Amino acid sequence: MYIVFDLEWNIANPYKKNKLNNAMIPNEEIIEIGAWRLDEHLNILDSFSTNVKANFFDELHKHVAKVTQRDKASLKTGLNFPEAFLHFTEWSKQDGEPILFCTWSNNDVRPWISNLEAYNLQWPLGMRFFDAQRFFSLAKDDRNTQNSVATALEFLEIEPEKDLHKALNDAWYTAIIFQRTIRHLQKENKISSDPNELFAELYKYSYDINLNYRDKLVFDDISKSSDLIKIAKNTDWLCPACKTKLKFTKNWKPAKRGLHLNNSTVCPEHGTVLVNLMCFRNKQQRELNLPFHVKADVKIDWMVHSLK
Repeated sequence: MYIVFDLEWNIANPYKKNKLNNAMIPNEEIIEIGAWRLDEHLNILDSFSTNVKANFFDELHKHVAKVTQRDKASLKTGLNFPEAFLHFTEWSKQDGEPILFCTWSNNDVRPWISNLEAYNLQWPLGMRFFDAQRFFSLAKDDRNTQNSVATALEFLEIEPEKDLHKALNDAWYTAIIFQRTIRHLQKENKISSDPNELFAELYKYSYDINLNYRDKLVFDDISKSSDLIKIAKNTDWLCPACKTKLKFTKNWKPAKRGLHLNNSTVCPEHGTVLVNLMCFRNKQQRELNLPFHVKADVKIDWMVHSLK
């Protein structure tokens, strides 16, 4: 069974963000959950939808207000997040059937995790997430492009009839794109038409959000960007999930005039790990010739399988 869901979330206004000096306050507060249930044949069965009452941010960020067409009063409507989470998980259960939770991109994963942590809630072990956006791009043989829902709808010649940036509507379109993508691949015999085999094949593209799939590292500042390669070669890089030391056999690839370095390797247990190492400084720092800031993003990439 498949649950395709979408979140709308609010963020703190910049002038208030520094005042929220509490590690347990999420950067993004979920304000709406929408989902559709699909059976093993990808037929859409039923839906779940709820507004989530704001607890941390009492004002809508101007960008969120513009995109979602919400107003401040809407933050006072709906269930509180623990109640919404309970209703959603209870609705999701279906006689113990295995479930893949599908989202468009992984942008909703961080707000989902941070909101669970803020209320000391636990996502049930074994619940796997599936990135429908990445799979759509893989099916198009265009893995490096992050296609929007609107782009995917246009590509599949689906005329949007519902407003975007409403959780239930976005989940609906994600479900339709997911459904059409799979059925197209089945017609081309690139993926199984047997429901059990299909689920098993899609499962290998899924990931467990209880694992730490991403690490963000900060290094000492450096005086020149060419020193970035020294950090890359001299750092003990670790898998974000299991902390196994990683070995790189490929050369580091420079980008953006040497300000970025990229590489990839394989963790024996968790698969491909991508590393993006970058250095940067703002205009004032450049004018004063101050050191570069250095950061690294280390993440597991589950979308490494090839279609037939």
